[in-house]
Amino acid sequence: MKKITKKQRDMLWGEDYPYSEVDLIVQSRVLWDEVSRVFLVVEVTINPLTFQICSQNIEDFKDDIMAHQLLTYATDKKDDGYSSCAFQKEFTDDTVMEEAQLALEYSEETIIRLQRYVMDFLDIK
Repeated sequence: MKKITKKQRDMLWGEDYPYSEVDLIVQSRVLWDEVSRVFLVVEVTINPLTFQICSQNIEDFKDDIMAHQLLTYATDKKDDGYSSCAFQKEFTDDTVMEEAQLALEYSEETIIRLQRYVMDFLDIK
């Protein structure tokens, strides 16, 4: 493993390996005194060091559309990493849930690719 600082290790969130999150959120939108609509949202939160290393080497992801989009459009949540919305749609029927589940899977696979890149970059086995 390459020598990394305590600060960099803390930025991975995991003790020895990168840790990020992918959430499927059921979002109720309340208007006045009732729920007006319900949305399904897939949100990705990338640990700070993974985001920094991958962003600095974004040319390595030029052929990975999902990774490139997550890195390009993520917003800095300060101590809570970098967040990007991978899916958002009004929950009107079961097909929307199926679409959200697919977006969740794609997002998980993308985060795994990003974190494998960082593990290789830092020589973490």
